[in-house]
Amino acid sequence: MSTATSIRLRRQLDASGDCPVITTDDISELDVEMSDILERMTARTAFEDARPELEELAELHGLLATLLFKCSVDLTDRQRQVVRTYDRWDDEDTRRYFFREVTARRI
Repeated sequence: MSTATSIRLRRQLDASGDCPVITTDDISELDVEMSDILERMTARTAFEDARPELEELAELHGLLATLLFKCSVDLTDRQRQVVRTYDRWDDEDTRRYFFREVTARRI
């Protein structure tokens, strides 16, 4: 489930195309959102069962990638790791690898 912060930032980006003002509180809130998704994913025993969380994370990944590469926002280490390592959400092998990493708690 998207947080108010991620929804607000997406709307600002969509409305103006410019980078919104990002605070450290925004980054922290996005990190909490990501932690929630990852925690729910660790409870899944099969990749197929984790599709809702993977879709949520793919959406958050898009926002984080925009903030990192377009807006040069200083993300947390884990946010940067997710953005850089899992850039190919359209590739099922990448999603499966990501699921394994999350369930092994390496992310």
